Amino acid sequence: MKSEASSENEKSAEFMLKEYGPLYTLMAGESSQAEQRVNFFLTIASGAIGAVIVLSQISNINAATQGVLVVLLLFGLTTLNRLNVRVVHQRAYSRLLNEIQNYFAAGDPRIADYFNVRRKCLNGRKANSEYCHPLSAGLEAPFQS
Repeated sequence: MKSEASSENEKSAEFMLKEYGPLYTLMAGESSQAEQRVNFFLTIASGAIGAVIVLSQISNINAATQGVLVVLLLFGLTTLNRLNVRVVHQRAYSRLLNEIQNYFAAGDPRIADYFNVRRKCLNGRKANSEYCHPLSAGLEAPFQS
């Protein structure tokens, strides 16, 4: 009976670990895509501003200038919308990752301490970066032999 419970716990832990990896990958991918979108927008914005300056030097082409600014506005709104969607997705991923971490922390207080120090650091409660990693804060690694 005890081995059945142990086997069920192992299956649950294996399942949680399989869920954790893809969730973390999705969260990291969202972050990377957001940076790429912002960089793309900044590139487009710089080019558009340069085009407006060149057009204004050549002649008074108000229609072309307005067209460039409208396109720039649309790119900006699309980028802002995608950044908002990314924030929503990252919060959802973060909540799911925290639930998986809490599952493992419930069984071992050393893991709970590790995650708590890490979460405080990530939430900005510890401003000094040298204490930002749980192991540098004086905690032992949960599975050190």
